[in-house]
Amino acid sequence: MLEAERAGGAGFLLVLPAGAGRTRFLAEVGARLASRGRAVVRVSGAAGAAGLPYAAVAPLLAGPVGDGPDAARSVVAALRPSSATAFLVDDAELLDAGSASAIAHLVGHPEAFVLVASLAGGPLPVALAARWRDGDLVRLDLPALDAATRGSSWRPGSRGRSTEARGSPS
Repeated sequence: MLEAERAGGAGFLLVLPAGAGRTRFLAEVGARLASRGRAVVRVSGAAGAAGLPYAAVAPLLAGPVGDGPDAARSVVAALRPSSATAFLVDDAELLDAGSASAIAHLVGHPEAFVLVASLAGGPLPVALAARWRDGDLVRLDLPALDAATRGSSWRPGSRGRSTEARGSPS
């Protein structure tokens, strides 16, 4: 997976059970990518914000987002990377439809590496499910990480740029 990241335009969908270490895994991947000099953008879905358009990506945008097709185009344009960027998406099953659609548009972009983590058995947003069905997101169903693995490799203080967005625009 990290080798595919170097080529750009890669997308992966990680599906793990509850408590399996999705967030921890994304943190480890983010640290490794940042140490290679790749910009890392983190996005998380949140149950309370799932009904708010673009809630998960709003913290990454310069200003408020309107409604309609022009809003969708402006969000996608604002997120489109101009240099090698990894988009790490946690709790994809909780993403609002607008954010999921914007992230789905990044899959395949030559400067983007998109890694989406979702709860096994949870609903995947329509836009991301479509990218998986079309073969643009490679799905990896993984077992829970054992306690030794969860506690062994990630260390804070990684190098590189990192931007984080959590599912609420406020």
